[in-house]
Amino acid sequence: MTGTPRELARRLAPRLDRYRAAVVFGPEDRGLENHEVGRCQALVKIPATPAGSLNLAQAVVIMAHEIFLAVTETGLPAGDGPALAERGQVEAFYFDLRRILIEVGSNDPANPDHFFLPIRRIFDRAGLRPHEVRLWRGIVRRLNHALSLGMPRD
Repeated sequence: MTGTPRELARRLAPRLDRYRAAVVFGPEDRGLENHEVGRCQALVKIPATPAGSLNLAQAVVIMAHEIFLAVTETGLPAGDGPALAERGQVEAFYFDLRRILIEVGSNDPANPDHFFLPIRRIFDRAGLRPHEVRLWRGIVRRLNHALSLGMPRD
């Protein structure tokens, strides 16, 4: 998801009582590296005039203010919704899935992120629950097992 600071803040605020969140900023001169962007669940573009730009401090203040407004407007929820999977569990699933996609030839080993990043973003938008991560990791294990037995790859 790419959006404005306000959109991201409104999406983030209801989750802050149950989940840890990080807002990541890149260096002023070049921004985040592609591999860093790939680890993010959402991207923000801060509107600026075509000739103007923001420095890092200004970007941080804008994001902090929007998150503050979103939290004060909506209040934090009671936290009674279903818990999302821990980020480490999700990252382990992504590692396994990426590896199996390379193995079956669906992901170019020379540029694996080109194909895999959109898949990752789909799962990130879904907000996987712990049992869903276990389900998907089981599917990946079965695919890996089928490959080790030499099953056809059509």
